[in-house]
Amino acid sequence: MKKAILLSLGVLFTVLFGLFLYSNYQFRSLNDRFVQLVPGMEERIALIDIGNSDRAAIARKIVEIAACNPRVIGVDLFFKDYDKENFQDSVLLQSIREGKCILGAANKGIGIHNVHRRFREAALNVGYAELNQKKGLVSDFYVYSDSPTRRDYHMAYLMASQYDSLAASAFLASLEGNNPDVVISRLTSQFKIFQPDELLDCGMIRDRMVILGYLGPEDQFRTYTRYRDGIDDDGPDMYGAVIIANQVLMILDKPPTDLPE
Repeated sequence: MKKAILLSLGVLFTVLFGLFLYSNYQFRSLNDRFVQLVPGMEERIALIDIGNSDRAAIARKIVEIAACNPRVIGVDLFFKDYDKENFQDSVLLQSIREGKCILGAANKGIGIHNVHRRFREAALNVGYAELNQKKGLVSDFYVYSDSPTRRDYHMAYLMASQYDSLAASAFLASLEGNNPDVVISRLTSQFKIFQPDELLDCGMIRDRMVILGYLGPEDQFRTYTRYRDGIDDDGPDMYGAVIIANQVLMILDKPPTDLPE
């Protein structure tokens, strides 16, 4: 009887240990698949946090950014309504037009929406700013979506195209399917992030890409970088604007083609 119990315990231990090794292998495989870190500060993209700014303050910030002559300004904010009698809306509309901004928008499978027509018409372009998640972790994104009348692209692809059209076109041509993995190559600490009230340094903006957005806790997602950045809780760990910046870079740099399945 005792021998049978010991044998059963041995089998159970072997099974559990095998499951642990398999889970560990899967974890490492997924971690290497979605995280391909590059050392050093990223010099091509600057991020600007709008905090709790109203539309007039956002407009002033866009004008300030544009005066520094960036290559492209991406605005990761949804402007769903517009009132022509409202001063804030008027100055925001003008700043988006003069700043030649690319606006982020929702998609939800029904085409670009959640951005008022007047803002869409004023912008250089509008792209959806969404991603897909698996098991609660950022996984992949759709580079484009087709409708009977038009093709809409992701905001990251539009920004990359404005910065280097040849690299963006090469990425698009290399796609196998339309939903590549979101490969994180830079952590939040590797980007220059201007705080809402911080004076802009044009030397860190000129000829670069700029992403203006809300870098607050409500716009954070769980990514595999938590295992590379010393995060020991199970909460969100990366701002949406930082993920978009990584999507732009994976388009420009073309991620490795031999990632683990």
